[in-house]
Amino acid sequence: MSRRIGIGAAVARTLAADGWRLLLTGLPEFDGAQPYGGDPEGVPALLGELGDPAHVRADLLDPAAPADLVGEALRWYGRLDKAPHL
Repeated sequence: MSRRIGIGAAVARTLAADGWRLLLTGLPEFDGAQPYGGDPEGVPALLGELGDPAHVRADLLDPAAPADLVGEALRWYGRLDKAPHL
């Protein structure tokens, strides 16, 4: 999630509107190198729009990234579950 338009931003908005606590991730420099282009203000703008949820930089091509993201979510929120607002 590094652009204000796109699937990641749309999903984050929907989940935030439903009360979910979010840990967002993205690689703005990756998007910037793509034909569709980046959004230099995308991350800070979307985080502000969503109430400043947790955000970490992660390259999901790195095999360790998923486990690192789970660790970050636990660090930020103390647990993982499917119940919003807890």
